[in-house]
Amino acid sequence: MRTGRVAAALVVSALAGFGVRALARQWVSVTVRGPSMEPAYRHGDRLLARRRPGTLRAGDVVVFEGPVRDGGWELPVAQAGDTARGWLVKRVVAVGGDPVPTHFAGAAPAGEVVPPGHLFVLGDNREVSVDSRRIGCVPVERVLGKAVHIGRRSTKAVASG
Repeated sequence: MRTGRVAAALVVSALAGFGVRALARQWVSVTVRGPSMEPAYRHGDRLLARRRPGTLRAGDVVVFEGPVRDGGWELPVAQAGDTARGWLVKRVVAVGGDPVPTHFAGAAPAGEVVPPGHLFVLGDNREVSVDSRRIGCVPVERVLGKAVHIGRRSTKAVASG
């Protein structure tokens, strides 16, 4: 009888492990850094990003790999678990085939069409955000996932003991 319980516990543990790995392949936790997405998201807020988000639309918030210092994306596309890359959180304003909104022009001229396979993204706090106005359109292949807000960082003071 005891052997049956041990076997059942092992099966449940194995299934739970597979389930956790399956979730990790679909979702990634991201912490917002800086004020560029205020007021929607503040520094320290936690987001879940769904990998392989499917069709992205204007209004979606995405987590994507920022360009290297010279403004290009020469590095290979980041793989799951790559923590050495600089991830950015921004809102999609236009997708491939859409015109760049006139009042958001910058690196891409107003009225120019966003190239297929690219996104025009902006931070909600336009005054401090480094976004498509400065770095240009973002290749969709550099998107880690579509963000879902899951919690604000605690603003309560923590007493040390």
